[in-house]
Amino acid sequence: MPLELLKQFGKGGSGIPDQLRSIVTELQGLSILAVAGAAANTKIVVPALRQEDTIICAIMSAAGVLSNLAAVTIDDIRASGTLTVGAVVTGNTVTVNGKVYTYRPAATANLLNREVAIGANATETAANLARAINLYDAVALIATSAAAVVTVRAAADGVGGNAITLAASANTTVSGATLTGGSADGGFRSTTASAGNTVLLAYFNKK
Repeated sequence: MPLELLKQFGKGGSGIPDQLRSIVTELQGLSILAVAGAAANTKIVVPALRQEDTIICAIMSAAGVLSNLAAVTIDDIRASGTLTVGAVVTGNTVTVNGKVYTYRPAATANLLNREVAIGANATETAANLARAINLYDAVALIATSAAAVVTVRAAADGVGGNAITLAASANTTVSGATLTGGSADGGFRSTTASAGNTVLLAYFNKK
């Protein structure tokens, strides 16, 4: 590399273009490892793997023959649960992480009092409930809605989210008393059965 170009990088790399800096940073997180395979759609544990990471390839070695695993996905290790909204009426409540949300008519609902507007249908009501949860518990939770179902996820990875509680008085069905699925270890899975074989995994660790 010409000295003239090296000088452009500046002291401490201050002159390196942002795109190049991003590439170098990501390459520093490149991980390549061999792990034991598993049955199709079964988690293969890779403790450091997180959803924000990028898998480059997952290759199975079976009797010396290499093949790519199909439909590889990274497990979400945040705890989650659902709230399915039914024909709610005024006064029905939902409790998420110890916070009580009360359904009220749209004309009088006050979000500042954790009141959830009853929509024209369950889909609208579910969207209003998700909005309220995100407003009051954004540090601990992320709520999304699809049709009449509100999915609540812990904001943080790990088992701690499994202690977050869910409850409802009537006309809303909760998936369980607490969120579930939070795990200490990351991993991935594939629709390809790889049990008894070795899988070579290459991925960028974004952290």
